[in-house]
Amino acid sequence: AGSSQQKERIGEELKKSINKLQRFRVQIREWLAQSGVQTDCKDKLEAARKRVESDMQRFKDFERDLKTKAFSTNALNRGDELELEDAEKMKYQEWLGSTIQSLNDQLDQFEADLEILANKRSLSGDDKSRHGQLKALQEQHRWHIKKLEQ
Repeated sequence: AGSSQQKERIGEELKKSINKLQRFRVQIREWLAQSGVQTDCKDKLEAARKRVESDMQRFKDFERDLKTKAFSTNALNRGDELELEDAEKMKYQEWLGSTIQSLNDQLDQFEADLEILANKRSLSGDDKSRHGQLKALQEQHRWHIKKLEQ
């Protein structure tokens, strides 16, 4: 019983929020309709209106999900869709993890090779060239790792 009461309370809070968002949207539209509004302000008002409307859409989607009965056909179908989405998401997360690990392993190998070159008493032309290549590869790998982790 507590969960249904909590659900109703949250539903009421959401309805209040959506009404507030609707009032904001109306006010923004009125401001945009005024002729004395500067273009930079209009851009900001348009962005605010779009944010309000996207929040309203999120509420509508959430409310639909809230009202869907647990074992209805729609809920069961949506569960299958979510399982497919989760499986695909997991596949990509695993790929990202393995790729990052592979890059880190290669980075460690580059560092080991650089250490070996640093311990040599004199570097030949090939060794100097290899040293430059390894430094460049290190930087590239670090950049790619940083991008993949974002």
